[in-house]
Amino acid sequence: TALKLLAGNDQELLHIIPVLLGCNKENLAEGKFIDMIIAGETVESMKEPAFSHLMEVILEVAPESLYNNMLTKLLKNSLFELSSHPCGNFVVQALISHARTKDQMELIWEELGLKFADLLGMGRSGVIASLIAACQRLQTHEYKCCEALATAVGSKNETSKFIVPRILFLDSYFSYDVKSSWSWPGGAKMHVMGSLILQAIFKFQSEWIQPYILSITSMDAEHVLEAAQDARGARVIEAFLASDASTKQKRRLVV
Repeated sequence: TALKLLAGNDQELLHIIPVLLGCNKENLAEGKFIDMIIAGETVESMKEPAFSHLMEVILEVAPESLYNNMLTKLLKNSLFELSSHPCGNFVVQALISHARTKDQMELIWEELGLKFADLLGMGRSGVIASLIAACQRLQTHEYKCCEALATAVGSKNETSKFIVPRILFLDSYFSYDVKSSWSWPGGAKMHVMGSLILQAIFKFQSEWIQPYILSITSMDAEHVLEAAQDARGARVIEAFLASDASTKQKRRLVV
């Protein structure tokens, strides 16, 4: 809370945050914010609940120069490892959510862009949602993001029809042993983060999300009705109808 009150006071934060990260006075005097000798220990500490929460706040309020230092010197090459951890993944979500530039997102994408299936399989859908939101906000890697998600929930040999149902029921799909045999689990609650991810996807330009449009417009009538009766599914339908998909494509869903 004290750190949040200092948001915008860069001079104070540039002094306090490095100390919290274990940086000694000599390094600070030389303008070094990250002590590379203990960087590995600091990253390991991010797997502990209390330090994970502290890092989330630090990344939220850090001045850009310090954020850059944390990304390039402290967290680089550890993003997938942290994303895989029950506590560490929240640090990565905060890092992604507070990225300021396309260059920063490029570094993040290099480590996580090919890991969508792994992260979803581990139940780290929050990291994926953060990536999609940041790519939209910074207008970078948009098509790659849509493509990576579609690939994560299917294979090249499958039709696009299954993409939206599998994301609506993320946990059900990824916990299924023979994924090619997975089918719509009637009566099951739809996935909160899966719904949020699809709502974000339908904000992208239509040329980037054609597989998702094909999928939602190919859903069986009873599945569309079931989705409409579930608050999470209904928001996905609303997002599709508000997207820049063609009127003809939207009519396929509602007629």
